Amino acid sequence: MTIPTKPFQVLLIGAGNRGAEVYGEWIRANPGQLRIAAVAEPIESRRITVAGQHQIPAERQFSTWEDALAAGRLADVAVIATQDQNHTAPTLAAMQAGYDVLLEKPMAHRLEDCVALVQAAERSGRVLQIAHVLRYTEFFQQLFRSALSYSPGKVLLKTHRCFQVDIRIIGPVYQCYILI
Repeated sequence: MTIPTKPFQVLLIGAGNRGAEVYGEWIRANPGQLRIAAVAEPIESRRITVAGQHQIPAERQFSTWEDALAAGRLADVAVIATQDQNHTAPTLAAMQAGYDVLLEKPMAHRLEDCVALVQAAERSGRVLQIAHVLRYTEFFQQLFRSALSYSPGKVLLKTHRCFQVDIRIIGPVYQCYILI
């Protein structure tokens, strides 16, 4: 495996909120780290916006992830930020095409798909990383600041539930609550 020179080239599959605004904005703010080299997005206005913001040439703009992956190796890594219910197929195809993948959460909606993704990563030797980026969003940052500034006597209750799955045992590992 050759280690790419910086900035790493990214194939962005899905240019909605997380793809274009979370990852895309971070990439624009950190041009020495990553560069979006190609984009696959079915909604033309989103695709054109991301392409313009990241100077992606027309021949590297695709309306489907299938077309992007069929075009050959376009980048060092793939970021999958499609709608939640559409994570499995493009991730499997990207790993089969030789990409290491950053997959936006949730990994998949069905346990069987989670297992298939892990098995595909193991078979292919590809990295499959699941992103949990909401903890860095303004909403969670405000929640964190609220927790730090809590003073006795102030009545404030907010809850957040999350479940984590440990793929090694394929089952719920813990349930967490944030109570402020």
